[in-house]
Amino acid sequence: MAKNTISQYSTTNSSNSDIQSVDISEGCSPAGINNAIRELMVDLAEFHAGTQSIDILTVDTRIVPDASGGADIGTASAEMGDVYIADDKKIQLGSDQDVTIQYDETTNDSLEIAANVEGAALGIVLKADQGDDAGDEWKLNIADGGTLTLGNDIASAGSYVTHLTVTPNSTVANSTVAVAGNITSGGDVTVADDLTLDSDGAVLSFGDDQDVKVTHVHNEGLQIKHTGTSDNNPVIVTLQSGETDIAADDVIGQIDFQAPDEGTGTDSRLVAAGIAAISEGDFAADNNATKLSFKTGASETATEKMSLSSAGLLTVADDIKIKDGGTIGNSTTPEAITIASNGNVTLSGDLTVSGDDLFMGTNTSGHLLIADGTNFNPTAVSGDVTINSSGTTAIGSGVIINADVNAGAAIEFSKMENLTASRALVSDGSGDVSVSAVTSTELAHLDGVSSSIQTQLDAKASTTDMNNAIAGLRTRIVVEAASTANVNLSNGLENGDTLDGVTLATGDAVLLKDQSTGSENGIYTVVSSGAASRSTEYDAIDEISGQLVVVNQGSTNDNTIWLCTTNNTASLGSDTITFTKVTPSNTGTVTSVGLTDGGDSEFTIGSTPVTSSGNITISVNSIADTKLGTISTANKVSLSALDIDGGTDISADLIDDDLIIVDDGANGTERKSTLTRVKKYIYSAMSGDATASDAGALTIANDAVEQAMIADNAVGSDQLAADAITGAKIADDAINSEHYTDGSIDTAHIADLQVTTAKIAADAITSAKIADDAISEEHLDNTAITGFSALTSVADDDLLLISDTNDSANLKKITKANLVAGIGGGGNNVNLLHNGSMMVNQRGGGAAITSASTYNNNDDSYTLDRWNLVSDGNDIVDVSRDTESPTGSYNSMKLDVETDDKKFGIVQFLEARDSAAAIGGTVSLQFKAKVSNTRLADVRAAVISWSSTADSVTSDVVSAWENASTNPTLASNLTYENTPASLSLTTSWATYKIENISVDTSSTNNIAVFIWSQTETNDVADVLYLTDVMLEVSSSAGTYHRRPFAEDWMICQRYFFSTLGMDIAKGGNTGVANGYSVVTFGDDQGDWAVTHPLTIEMRTDPSVTIVNTYPNGSATGVFRNFNDGTTSAVTDDSKESNLRVQDTSVEAGHANDGLFGALIADAEM
Repeated sequence: MAKNTISQYSTTNSSNSDIQSVDISEGCSPAGINNAIRELMVDLAEFHAGTQSIDILTVDTRIVPDASGGADIGTASAEMGDVYIADDKKIQLGSDQDVTIQYDETTNDSLEIAANVEGAALGIVLKADQGDDAGDEWKLNIADGGTLTLGNDIASAGSYVTHLTVTPNSTVANSTVAVAGNITSGGDVTVADDLTLDSDGAVLSFGDDQDVKVTHVHNEGLQIKHTGTSDNNPVIVTLQSGETDIAADDVIGQIDFQAPDEGTGTDSRLVAAGIAAISEGDFAADNNATKLSFKTGASETATEKMSLSSAGLLTVADDIKIKDGGTIGNSTTPEAITIASNGNVTLSGDLTVSGDDLFMGTNTSGHLLIADGTNFNPTAVSGDVTINSSGTTAIGSGVIINADVNAGAAIEFSKMENLTASRALVSDGSGDVSVSAVTSTELAHLDGVSSSIQTQLDAKASTTDMNNAIAGLRTRIVVEAASTANVNLSNGLENGDTLDGVTLATGDAVLLKDQSTGSENGIYTVVSSGAASRSTEYDAIDEISGQLVVVNQGSTNDNTIWLCTTNNTASLGSDTITFTKVTPSNTGTVTSVGLTDGGDSEFTIGSTPVTSSGNITISVNSIADTKLGTISTANKVSLSALDIDGGTDISADLIDDDLIIVDDGANGTERKSTLTRVKKYIYSAMSGDATASDAGALTIANDAVEQAMIADNAVGSDQLAADAITGAKIADDAINSEHYTDGSIDTAHIADLQVTTAKIAADAITSAKIADDAISEEHLDNTAITGFSALTSVADDDLLLISDTNDSANLKKITKANLVAGIGGGGNNVNLLHNGSMMVNQRGGGAAITSASTYNNNDDSYTLDRWNLVSDGNDIVDVSRDTESPTGSYNSMKLDVETDDKKFGIVQFLEARDSAAAIGGTVSLQFKAKVSNTRLADVRAAVISWSSTADSVTSDVVSAWENASTNPTLASNLTYENTPASLSLTTSWATYKIENISVDTSSTNNIAVFIWSQTETNDVADVLYLTDVMLEVSSSAGTYHRRPFAEDWMICQRYFFSTLGMDIAKGGNTGVANGYSVVTFGDDQGDWAVTHPLTIEMRTDPSVTIVNTYPNGSATGVFRNFNDGTTSAVTDDSKESNLRVQDTSVEAGHANDGLFGALIADAEM
């Protein structure tokens, strides 16, 4: 095929055998080659001029115009088709690329138009009709700081007037939207916060024809106007309730009047007045009865002072006032009542008083209303007869004289005032008859008295004897039966019930003395049915305190007497009431039984002594020492009267503190004494060859024991003192082998070299007999240690033998756990986590790694290597590497609270290949931590698992943080493998362990450690420190496995790699400036390339970023030239190879030209 255009050229060289019909096949003439070159130049010129096209143009680096702004893509008649831009790549506009268009797939998944100059605003102009007329253009402008404005050039073409301004605020409620003109909505408008109409006279219009308007009247308020008002179309303001079930006293609508900003404060800012519509009952299909409540206040929130009911009843809380001369009436007689200015009331009709009283301002007692021809006036009744306010008339004293009494009138006894009953009539000193104080009964007592009354009285008993007799009387309470145990008061004293074997009948009085609740004791009455109650005769404490209760019958309490010993100051029904059984004596006189001396029971026995023919029974401890007087000599108790044979033995050994009664002998006074004094007396009385100390120790005097005193065989080895038998006391040949005791022959008794092999019994030499360092290698052969069985497994506390090179190569014992720790891990002591010591900090700062001061502290952001921050929002905590650490550690992670009352935590996922060691087994988690304030003490930890595609985990593990009492809800495909451990951290470093966690095998592909702060009451600047985090395959947490820093760093570079701060070589001179790699060149250096080898294969193909913020520019994605020339960059970002950047456009003619930048490769999970 003839190759007439570039698009017909073949990628197979043998197929390109002609060009524009010129033969260039193998062996063609030299002239053909010349002509072919000329035709090729024509094709290139036509391609350059745009008259010849190709199907696909592929370039390695970029398409560059011949001059800045000197080339177009497509023409007015030959437009380009679709343009494809890769994720996160930009269209850069302007000679200095100060505006970019980018599809940001990595961060925001959005199309971004950005002003790429610090502090610059971004303006976007939208034009219609070529923008040649006023109003054709709209300009959207975003200022530095985020304020967005939308303007139009309606006033003058190209001159924009702002119509809409949106000002954001970090507190969303404080953000504002300002509209310069009117807002018209064809539907609902929802405003989440304030709506402000700035202009005086601003109008809110309603309706499709705006016939209802609310207008702001300057310095007055709001005006509501209906522009279509007519007789049948009034202005109506309706307050409606959204309730679907109106009940009595529900407020249907309310208008309040208030001055909340009044400067004096307090009461002045309360609701001052109001009108409310309040339901009078539950609304129904046939009822909507409602009253109007009128509220006012004086120095309080307004309350109802007047109401108008649905029936038209007006209720006023205080006085009703009308104008002077005002009238009150009804529809028939509108002026029925007239009230003049002086308060006089005129009635146009009759006055009917339905009550008994008529009240007047002048209301003198005993006056009558008497008409004077015009008015009724109160007039006093005077003369011989008067009348009081009760209507009683009285005839004045002495008014009726003898002349007023008819001579023939006789006063009958029935007309005379009755005398005092049963009194004697006597004549007084004036001779008038009067009633005396002597009763007829008293007069009858004198009937038949023949001698002086005093003489007869003297023959009666003495006053003292009478008083004593009266004092001995006591009222008694008789009951039918008494309790022996607790009685159920709700139904235990009903007719027919049994109490102590007695069948009860309605009305019986019974004594309850054994109630579980002591305050229920007392005298009760049996009822026909139901709950019992106290007897009405004895339902007060004074009616039972000190009283004797006699029980008529009963199996246990028959004919017993009980005394109420509770003081009469007690509260019946609240305090415990006590009844004590009284056992009367059969001899002697009981002259009083009562409560004295604050309530103790006391029985006073009369002067007649108790004889031996009778007994007085006194309960144990019933008579206190203070109640016993001195027994006179004449009434002493004789020894023969003390019968102790029948007493009860104490059934215990005597002790020193036991007491006995002792007669001191000198004056006959009985005293008590402890047995200690008796022992001391006996010991002190001992003398002679043997004496005793006060403690009873017996001492035999020197030389007091003679041979005759020692019985045969009485002296044994225990009786001989040490070294008491000397050699002179032992007979020759008296000591044989049987006289030697075990251990009696020591080293000093054995001559040198006297112990031979034959003298040593088999198994006689134990390990304790072998000196330290006595057995060396020459004493052991290959068969010396035998008999041990093989172990199938080794526990942490099992012992092993090991050669200690620091101690003459001797064997030492060591536990398996210490051996593992000593060799830096292995077995169950391997830490599955990376950077648990918090020492590796490659990011050093924000996600762009532009400084080493702060991190990107947003939710779901990696901070210290391998640790991802998760939080309930952005900027909840600041995360940094800190030197605050426990003994033996070097660094910790510092989480410094920036927003209070929010939860946060950290997560580290393990790759599937590392998780496999734990899946289906048990793991243990441990870490060290402390807090700056115990507000952060509630920290929780858990192992979580991922069940979806292996290694494609969700790093933001929390879908809902929940409240302080609930653990966070995990994102999809994540599960807690243990109930999160609730730990209580302190302000001191401590180790926290969560052990024996079973990891499920079903669908688990990855596991992770999740540690978080559960509290919602933290404060800004509270700090949580974490370090030495370890996860191991073991049922218990062992010794922390600390990797060397270099080892942890290399492992972390599998997930994140940065050349920030490293030298990277190629080209000319290299170095580091302010943390950035620098490559410098001589004049006209030419092509260059920067290559950095990977120290470890990365987890996956990384996302590579080039950072070049130092020293002149902030563009990313390329290395920067010292002279502001942006270079093109091509990166090799496969996980196995080097990271490489290449450029071919180093400017010529610049001595010491160079480039700077850093390579960032991210392959985190």
